[in-house]
Amino acid sequence: MKLWILILAVAAAAIWAACSTNRSDPLSADLGTNDYGGSLNTGKDRPNLAVTEQNKLELCQEVFEQLYSSFLKGCGITANAPFPGEAVRITGNYNGYAVVNTQPDTLEVSQTIVSSTFEITYFNFSESGKLFFGGKIGFSGSWGKGGDSRVPDDILLGLGLVFAGYFSGSIEFENFSLPIDSTGKLIKVDASAFDLISHPAQGSVTIRSGSETFKFNPYFRMIID
Repeated sequence: MKLWILILAVAAAAIWAACSTNRSDPLSADLGTNDYGGSLNTGKDRPNLAVTEQNKLELCQEVFEQLYSSFLKGCGITANAPFPGEAVRITGNYNGYAVVNTQPDTLEVSQTIVSSTFEITYFNFSESGKLFFGGKIGFSGSWGKGGDSRVPDDILLGLGLVFAGYFSGSIEFENFSLPIDSTGKLIKVDASAFDLISHPAQGSVTIRSGSETFKFNPYFRMIID
């Protein structure tokens, strides 16, 4: 027990230094609740642009950055929770908070890998002020051994959330793999195909915004010799 607490705490600290109206329109009259859990009632004063074919990757990058940031916070705080499996709270750097729920038997440690599974429920959560989240995301993460430290090397996302702020809409994840490089940094969605060759695309995201729906994998690239 003490081993995985120490590993996750140190690793997180090092890296840290279908379709309802509420899904496509989080600023509807009933914006305090949504199909995913949590709540969203901030962001009305922002542009709330519709997601389009031209800006969907920009939206994805912002969402992924905030989710990965909350994942690292979740790992750090659950590793130090007084009781395994206890729900704990994290706060957004800009606004709101989120509740991290994990199960006592979802943290496993071996000589080469640490894995954890938990859900984070978001309440007006924002790390940057560009987007605010309401909803729930399931994380399944593995921490590989890299020298004297461990960094995330495989993170799968599930469930979904609504967002508002610079963009407005919802995003769902289906067994979606979030690629992380060997230093523990999130790989950008505009990375070249060759930068992604060691992180094959897996799963999909579904974005609903206004009247548009996009289902795709932002990291899929055709490699042409």
